[in-house]
Amino acid sequence: MQTENALIVDDDRAILESYRSVLSHEINATHQAVASLAESLFSEPPSDQTPDLLLNVTTASQGLDAVEIVRQNLQSGTRFSLAIIDMRMPPGIDGLETANQILALDPEIEIVFITAYSDLPLEVVRKQLGRERIEFLRKPIEVDTLLDKVAQLVQRRQQELHSL
Repeated sequence: MQTENALIVDDDRAILESYRSVLSHEINATHQAVASLAESLFSEPPSDQTPDLLLNVTTASQGLDAVEIVRQNLQSGTRFSLAIIDMRMPPGIDGLETANQILALDPEIEIVFITAYSDLPLEVVRKQLGRERIEFLRKPIEVDTLLDKVAQLVQRRQQELHSL
């Protein structure tokens, strides 16, 4: 089983830890607290089952930090398979600008916006980013939906990289 790299960008550190808990299935001393927070973010608690997909999760609480993480990882030869980005992240750049700058560095990365609010329809976001392959999910999101979407995107990326 191959481990993939995922970048999660959200201005709420508790939400970042919830995503980390769900996507990487890390079990640690704060698992119970994170699980209860995840219950408020997601419509169901994370399962304790080990996923078929192993993700190495990196988090950033602001868009510019995320862009710098992508830049540094590319310089060291490491790429992210996907970035999950919140749309609103005050006081810094928003999710759309974050995605735009990340795509300028790595046009192959899969982008998923997960947000409770969006100021723009998905068609406008796709047009502004110049890319059709953008996913958009609304909070609260079911854990299974998130895991399925992430697995689908990682699998698509792996297939495309192997066909080159």
